[in-house]
Formats: sequence, structure tokens, C-alpha cells
Amino acid sequence: MATQRGIAYPLQIENGTLKLAEDVELTRCHILSVLETEPLERIMQPQYGTPDLLFNAVPDVHLTAQTVRQALEREVSNIEFNVTGRIGENGAAIVSIYWTVNGLPQPPLNFQLAN
Repeated sequence: MATQRGIAYPLQIENGTLKLAEDVELTRCHILSVLETEPLERIMQPQYGTPDLLFNAVPDVHLTAQTVRQALEREVSNIEFNVTGRIGENGAAIVSIYWTVNGLPQPPLNFQLAN
């Protein structure tokens, strides 16, 4: 299979040019881009991204996990996702993204929704 290359996210300068990412790292960058972009931020792709879930009064972690999984499955192709959510000790919602590329599990991505 040919190596996939693209611009790393978040944007970084390396040796005077934009840093590139390859294969699994490029997919990880794509996942982060989907998570950190709100719908309507991209004019030509108004549905791209995930809604801002930070300020939900009482987060329903299962609904939050489902929303994240749906956005990832819509935007990142050929990847298997399992997204879980829980309430941490400090009361913040914690979402964990387990993902598999070509049958190989990748390190989970965890993020916390807290004020």
C-alpha cells in the first residue's frame, strides 16, 4: 500500500516548511481536526466537525460519545471507532476514542470536557 502523506494538524513549521504527517499519524491528525472543528467553521464543508459540547449543563456522556463517534465515522474513512464516555472524579466528562487502522489497534485518544 502506498504511503499517505499530508499536512500535520495542528499546523507546525519544520525546516522552513509545513510539517507533514504520514499514514497512521496522518489519520490521528485528521481525528484531532474533526474533534477541534465546530460545524459551520468550514464554509465549503458546513457539517465537518463536532459541536461544542463543553458548555452542556449536565453532560450526557453516552450522547456525547455517540455524537463524537458519528462525526468521526462521517469524516474519517476506513477506520473502526469505539467511543466511550464517563464522568471523572472532578465531575468533568471524559471521552475516550479507541481506533483501529487496518486491524491494528492504535493508542486511544482521551479528552476531557471541563470549564
